[in-house]
Amino acid sequence: MAQQDSSLRQLDREKDRLPPDGYANKRNGIHARLQRICPGSVTTLGCVLDSRGKLVWDDQGMADSLAEHWHTAFTARGVDDFSLQAWLTEVPIERVAGSWCITRDLVSSAIRCSNDSSPGPDGVPYAAYRGCPMAVDVLWRALSSM
Repeated sequence: MAQQDSSLRQLDREKDRLPPDGYANKRNGIHARLQRICPGSVTTLGCVLDSRGKLVWDDQGMADSLAEHWHTAFTARGVDDFSLQAWLTEVPIERVAGSWCITRDLVSSAIRCSNDSSPGPDGVPYAAYRGCPMAVDVLWRALSSM
């Protein structure tokens, strides 16, 4: 925001040296960028802060910054064999006609045995699922409908 405010002050100092339409176009551009970061003004991303704390406005720059930020959420992690064995012994897995049968107890156990990391690309931490009483039923119904 301070960067845009500084741009407006500099533009006002140069006003007399610019043609009227040049001044108006530049001022409108700065106002448009400011509007993009006003809360509630749009439903899409107008800009993001990159890893250096700089506002990024262009589509490619925003995509690169988001990819850099989220790359760990999309990186495969190793399996904790101890936790896997504990989970597999706690809930019996039923196989029906050559496919997995996902039970409500299985979903409940998966949430209960989870750690506090992000479960994947959705970015919702497992703690959120553990803290929501309806999570087991919602997830189980979603899985059952697939």
